[in-house]
Formats: sequence, structure tokens, C-alpha cells
Amino acid sequence: MKLIYICSPYRGNTAANIKAAKQYCRSAYEQGHIPVAPHLYLPQFLDDENPTERDFALRIGLRLIDHCSEVWVHGDKISEGMHGEIEYAEATGKPVKYLPGIKTRKSSPRKFTPPTYEEVAAYIAERGNKIDARQFYEYFSTENESGETWVDSHGQPVRNWKQKVITWESKGGHARADRKSHFMNYNQRRYSAEELKSIGRNLLEEDI
Repeated sequence: MKLIYICSPYRGNTAANIKAAKQYCRSAYEQGHIPVAPHLYLPQFLDDENPTERDFALRIGLRLIDHCSEVWVHGDKISEGMHGEIEYAEATGKPVKYLPGIKTRKSSPRKFTPPTYEEVAAYIAERGNKIDARQFYEYFSTENESGETWVDSHGQPVRNWKQKVITWESKGGHARADRKSHFMNYNQRRYSAEELKSIGRNLLEEDI
């Protein structure tokens, strides 16, 4: 039996979404798998309307994805929380299965407004994690080899930068080492030799 992460909406029509999530779990069970649906039990003791508790719930979800074999995406839309789960699954190499009859992220794009460095630094300070705000901001705002900014390590557009902060936080506060653009554009970034050495060490030590 495989552990299957059930990714479906919770907010909005909560009662209907909970009922649907139960059906998705039932479907996975009937196929011989063990469904994992944190949004069915975490709201029993965590307040989804409390930003701190919601962030904690999202982090629990990411940890559970680590232990699942696949992520199954259900529902008639991709919510903000689901975007974060899908991006994390893809970034960590988990198979993501879109069930028939639902919209994919490409068919339901959301407008993204890049944050300023000050916004990033303020959010990271608020969370009190070990992330280097400057490194995070430079990682996403510096152009890659294709001239794109604010894309993930797979070249997909970032839709929720705060979720990316949470993802970095869950993996120790560092960037992926496979994004080559951050060692390809020195002329765009006026770092000292010591700063470049420090960034290099951080990237070599990271695990996402």
C-alpha cells in the first residue's frame, strides 16, 4: 500500500470541501492506498484563520508530503494552499497526479506581483527563521539564463512567494544549488569576493 497525499481545497465552501475530501480519501482507499489528508484533521485543533496556525498547518502538510509516494490533486480549482503543496512536491521529486475533470495550474493562472526586498525581509523577520532575506530575494529576482525572474528551479513561474519562504524554511533556509543563474550574472550583482565565497558555501551545503 502506498501513502497518497490528498491535495484538495479547504477554504471557501468549507463544508462542501470537507465532504469532497472525504470522498477523495475513500477513492484512494478503494484503490488499495492509504490516503493522507491533513486538511481533514488539522482544523480540528488549529485555527485556519489565524496566520501563525495556518502557516504551521502548511508546514505539517509539507512534512507529510515527504513521507508520501504520490500527491493526488483533486477539486475544481487550485487554491493558494494547493499551489504551495504542488510546488513543493515537484521541487522534491514527488509524482503529482491530476485527477480527471479538474483544472491544472496552467488552465487557472493567477496574477503574481513580485515583492520588494523590504517585503521579503519583513516577512522573514516576522517568521523568525534562519533564511537569509537577501539571498532569497536575489535568488528569485536575478535573471536566469533565459532572462526570466521569479521562477522556481524547474522554470515554473512563482505564484506565491510567501509559500516559497515556508518551503525554504522547511529545508533549512537555503536555495537549490541547481539554479545556475546565481553564478552566471556577477556583473548584475555587486558582491565582494568574500560575499560570493559565502554564497557559494551556502549553496553547496543546501539540501533542496
